[in-house]
Formats: sequence, C-alpha cells, structure tokens
Amino acid sequence: MNNIKSIRIKGNTILIIVLLLTMFLSTAGDSNHYGKIAFSTARDANWEIYVMNPDGSNQTRITYTEYDEFNPKWSPDGTQFVCVVGVGDGRPEIYVMNSDGSNPVNLTKNSEWEHFPCWSPDGKKIAFVSERDGNRQIYVMNADGSNQINISNNEFYNTDPAWSPDGKKIAFASKRDGNWDIYVMDADGSNQINLTNDLKSEIQPAWSPDGKKIIFESSREGGGNSEIYVMNADGSNQKNITNHFNPDSYPSWCCSALTPPVAPEKRENNIIPVLVACIIIISAFSYFLYKKKKKG
Repeated sequence: MNNIKSIRIKGNTILIIVLLLTMFLSTAGDSNHYGKIAFSTARDANWEIYVMNPDGSNQTRITYTEYDEFNPKWSPDGTQFVCVVGVGDGRPEIYVMNSDGSNPVNLTKNSEWEHFPCWSPDGKKIAFVSERDGNRQIYVMNADGSNQINISNNEFYNTDPAWSPDGKKIAFASKRDGNWDIYVMDADGSNQINLTNDLKSEIQPAWSPDGKKIIFESSREGGGNSEIYVMNADGSNQKNITNHFNPDSYPSWCCSALTPPVAPEKRENNIIPVLVACIIIISAFSYFLYKKKKKG
C-alpha cells in the first residue's frame, strides 16, 4: 500500500511540474512573439533603426548604413519589417529587411519620392505612397516588390494608406476636393469614397481591430488645433473624442490587425490541449508503474 501511495505521490508531483512548465512556456512564447518595438532614432549622427523591449530595455541598433532609415513597420509574422531609406541624394525608397536588420532589399528602386509603407494583414502585399506620377499616389506591390500598381490613380495628392483588418479595403487621405479628406477604397483601388466630406483637413486614418470604425486627425475645430475623431467605417457618426485645446495627432488603435495580442481565452484554449495530453501521459505512466509494482 505504501508503494502504491508513493507512486501516486510521484505521479501527482510530476503532473504539477508539467502543468507549471506548460503555463510558463506558453506565457514566454507570447512575450517573445509580441514583445519587441522597432523605432528610428538620430542618435548615431544619421537616422537608424533600433529594436527594444516594451519596457525600453535592451535598445539594440540593427541598421548600419550611411543613409537614413526610418518609419519601420513589422510584418504580420514579426520576421521582417519595411522601412523608408533615404538613399544617396536623400530620396526615400521602400526597403524590406529581416527583423535583425540583415538582408536589406530595395523594393521600389525608383528615382522619385517613396514613403509611408504598410503591410496587408496577410503579409502578402505592401501599400505605400509614391511621387513617380508627378504627385503623391497610393501604390500596392507584392511583398517582394513585384507588381507595383497605382491604385488611387488621380491627379491630386493621396497619402496615409491603412489596410482594413480583413485586407479588403484601404483607408487613406486625399486632397482631391481642395482639402484633405479621409477616403476608403477597395484594395484594388476601385470604389473610392469620401468619408469625411468636411471643409477642414482630415488625415492619418487608422482602423479599429474589428474593422467597424476608423479614427483620424481633424482640424475642423479651427484655431489651428487638431483633434482625434472617430467614425463608423461608412463615414457616419463622426465624433470628436479628444476635445482638448492643445493639438492631438497621429492616432493608433490598439491592437493592430497585423500583430494582435493573444486574448486570454485564446491562451487558455491553446494550453488546454497540451494539458490534457500531459494528464493522459502521466496517468498512463502512473498506472503502468502501479501494475508493474502489483505484479512484483
């Protein structure tokens, strides 16, 4: 009887250890995948790209060129980022490189101004702004730089592209009506619609994670002040949500469709199958030891 109890105690101890180890590894995995921040800085005489931990520790330089590198955007899987590189004459081009700064590749290779890159949610395409047609237009290309297409395609300035979470639409700012307004179009450039229709300037659109709303910067309050507004994805129900006498700008909605944090329920759902497998294995092992001891 004592031997049986000993086996059961050992089995329970092993089970507890495995459960704790599984939970630790699951938490560590989430931290590793979502825990890095890329940023650009001029601390090294020219603009370079660094990465750091969320608490600001371990700031590490990953680009080492004579050119300026800035505006890094992580790929959805976190293995690469696109950025803007000011080549020889300071003219910006769109580059892609590995997350450690290795293997930089010029995707645009154009003699004109290129800027504001952003990944599609599936990581297969990159939208960006180019002046190759004489004014700023929204382009889309494959992630390897192939098949670059002007999708805004009009005679006025267009900028600030932002993919919807499902990848079907792109919000952007356009000056085609005499002032900057927020527009939305299908990902192929069709069905371009003015959402804000205001006499003041609206720029910097960003989607909510569920794709139902868009936030943007607006100067419609006057006095040289900018505020953050939110509206439904069809342009209805526009509301000032900052309401402050000082300027508010560059809105960003957490968390982006490109790198969403793992929700608690999903973490639990990911752990459960592992725990069940551990319990089955340990129970079978304990039963095997029990039968073996009984025969002995």
